[in-house]
Amino acid sequence: PPLSHFFPGPSHTIGGTLDGLSSDSDDTPTAPSAVYAVTKEIPLGVHIRLAQENEELNNWTSVPRYSAVIADVPFQEYLDEPQPVYFGEELPEDSQVPEIEESLRRLEDHQITSVEPIEEINVGTEEEPRTLKIGTALDPAQRARMIDFLREYQEVFAWSYGDMPGLDPSIVEHFLPLGTQKFPPKCQQLGRQRASLLLRIKEEVVKQINMGFPEVCNYSEWVAIIVPVKKKDGRVRVCVNYRDLNKASPKDNFPLPHIDVLVYNTARHAQFSIMDGFSGYNQIRMAEKNKLKTTFTTMWGTFCYRVMPFSLKNAGATYQRAMVTLFHDMMHKKVEVYVDDMIAKSKEGEDHLVNLKCLFDHLKEYKLRLNPAKCTFSARSGKPLGFVVSERGIEVDLDKVKAIKELPPPSTVREVRSFLGRLNYIAHFIANLTDKCQPLFRLLRKNAAMEWDHECQKAFDTIKAYLIQPPILVPPVPNRPLILYITGQAIADHLAEFPIDNDTPINTNFPDEGILQVDEEKKEPTWKMYFDGAVNSVGSGVGAVLISPDGRHYPVAAKVGFSYTNNVAKYEACILGLQAAIDFKVKELELFGDSMLMIFQTLGQWKTKDAKLVPYHEYLEELAKSFEKISFTYTPRAKNQFADALATLASMASISEGNIIEPLEIEVAKGPAHCNAIEASEAKPWYEDIRNFLQTGQYPPFADRCD
Repeated sequence: PPLSHFFPGPSHTIGGTLDGLSSDSDDTPTAPSAVYAVTKEIPLGVHIRLAQENEELNNWTSVPRYSAVIADVPFQEYLDEPQPVYFGEELPEDSQVPEIEESLRRLEDHQITSVEPIEEINVGTEEEPRTLKIGTALDPAQRARMIDFLREYQEVFAWSYGDMPGLDPSIVEHFLPLGTQKFPPKCQQLGRQRASLLLRIKEEVVKQINMGFPEVCNYSEWVAIIVPVKKKDGRVRVCVNYRDLNKASPKDNFPLPHIDVLVYNTARHAQFSIMDGFSGYNQIRMAEKNKLKTTFTTMWGTFCYRVMPFSLKNAGATYQRAMVTLFHDMMHKKVEVYVDDMIAKSKEGEDHLVNLKCLFDHLKEYKLRLNPAKCTFSARSGKPLGFVVSERGIEVDLDKVKAIKELPPPSTVREVRSFLGRLNYIAHFIANLTDKCQPLFRLLRKNAAMEWDHECQKAFDTIKAYLIQPPILVPPVPNRPLILYITGQAIADHLAEFPIDNDTPINTNFPDEGILQVDEEKKEPTWKMYFDGAVNSVGSGVGAVLISPDGRHYPVAAKVGFSYTNNVAKYEACILGLQAAIDFKVKELELFGDSMLMIFQTLGQWKTKDAKLVPYHEYLEELAKSFEKISFTYTPRAKNQFADALATLASMASISEGNIIEPLEIEVAKGPAHCNAIEASEAKPWYEDIRNFLQTGQYPPFADRCD
């Protein structure tokens, strides 16, 4: 057959004009010169040569190729030689796109599959069999009804590409608004490719042409090259490198479903039907004015997509928007949708056909087609997005857990990061995982030595022990008790993030009937230190107070005989307190100060730029090395009154050199002093007047009306 049978030329030049020039303009470019090529298999491989017009061949008649590029390809290669994942040869660095392979991997990971035994049924005829899969746990009556139902709705499946009409453009189209001022149009250059690959690329392009996905085009400002990727079965997947086009495309912020929400909404249902859209993204058409921007070039010509291709930046958001438009009245009730994957669910088996009928009616109305090879109906369990869900609840995928259980102890920081990254998958299944991993987190600190000690091994073994029999997660059930574990820090963080107005009345009627138990956080007591500095017209002083684990207070203060700034005073006070703590041989210390500048500089969140503060900052860091564990926390001035009072006292008091003033003992007076001045003797106890008043009702002689 002629080449034009496979790559038909356009009846008119598509995109033959640039930037608004009309096709009938006198400046319309002339047609490209004719180029003829013949591909021929020889014993050594594939040979490409020029051909004469109208030359008759056994399998081809040469015709002009549109926008062709003839590659200078050596032919000493064999068709059957092993191929790498990426077939492109001598691609420039900016044309190597490992993110395409990553996108394909994520697409496979997010597919929804069944995990139980299934059986195949034929809903077609013996001459034209049409196979679908259903669960094996159905009773005979349910099985018969399901088969009859699927036979009735055969049209919602695309048994071939000819059965896929595509979504109505009035519902959804894919647009490509581009920021061309910052990212001007770019034409990628076709590089050399192996001769053994050319026929495979042609086969794939012909297949897509026959499906009606791309069409021949010329003179596009945006041209991308293809990246052939090897499939698991050895065939070639033709991906287009839209890297430049995606850079110029603003992000579509339409949200994808949160995976946790989708999984939780699916659990605790009795039956599932798992479905996948046929050729997913290709059921959505490109906007007519944006087709040319998807142009890609091959050895066989240049083409642009009539439908939305896989590797465009916002393709997933466009598809999700279409799904929400079509199924918004069913989502989170009867179905869950994640891009082109759908799962119908029902808590009662008898309701499942009702839900499926509602879903299939929507599919028929909007002409969305399913892939029969990737659908399973009436299963008892499914695997949405990597988790196993069933009527029992949410379980981990044992295949993924197996990889974690077989890992050896990490020996490098990179292996520690890899292990913690794998734990993200099972984070919901291990209670208090963050605390359990604290020994491992310490290995990731800056300048920390990679020492795999006993604590690290214990944490490693504890996590693996959980995976021997991981728990089953169950969503909250209405009318059943929900036990919620909350830390005091979580409540404090919430109140700090959502403060109430000062004039808001506090409701003391707290509904605590549902609280089963309140446990205090078990935290080992440690030394604390509050510090502050004071600079005023009278003088300068610094103060700090150390509080021992048993609550004893040890104040320390100093009057400063040289002038300095408020920020220097804060550093002086902190250093004074640290020196006192070192004298007390304190190993673990929590510091609290009301200087945000000093605290954040010490934590490394702010840079120390003031030349006067740099030596203080360096000396403070040296002192901090004397402690096994030390923390710095900002506290409001209202909570730092004791240290503030010490600093103020030291600044205002007149103290001569060498004079040491011992700290005063401060007591709490619970009443007027004269109330305690009661005379007592052995003959007359201190309560004699009270007893007399209770017996006789008479006041003591010295009492007056004020008493």
